[in-house]
Amino acid sequence: DYDCFDELVEFVEKAGKVLSDSRELFREMAAICEERSEYERSVIIYNKLIDKDPYSLQDWFSLAKVEALLKHYDKAVEACDFALAVKENEESIISFKGYCYYDSGQYEKAIEQFLEYESITKEKSVAYELIGECYVKLDDNNNALKFFHKALDIEPSN
Repeated sequence: DYDCFDELVEFVEKAGKVLSDSRELFREMAAICEERSEYERSVIIYNKLIDKDPYSLQDWFSLAKVEALLKHYDKAVEACDFALAVKENEESIISFKGYCYYDSGQYEKAIEQFLEYESITKEKSVAYELIGECYVKLDDNNNALKFFHKALDIEPSN
């Protein structure tokens, strides 16, 4: 109930001590915090979830997304690395890590990441577009065009 959020937080904390598996309850609480743009509070909740289950791909990825919303790109990349340690070659995490590098202005690292994404995804044209965008940011229009043409070769209607 959004009108009594503080009471909700207190209730969830108490319920977490009583329930045998309170992870979904805490995930829901983190989602509510995200909706309310209380990202720091979400980070705390996701870290608690990870403390309970350090092999939770879902929680590592959720933490990465919230850290990126906070523009803590190094922390987001680190969370992605932990998620990838849990499940290697997870497409969504590999591409998200590339976006983190891109959004932080680390275009060379983003290119490396999107090349890794290209090597495992069926959506090659998307990977080529992303790589092309990185080259645009680096003012390397020749390489940008090379990758944009590769994307068009695969997906002419793009």
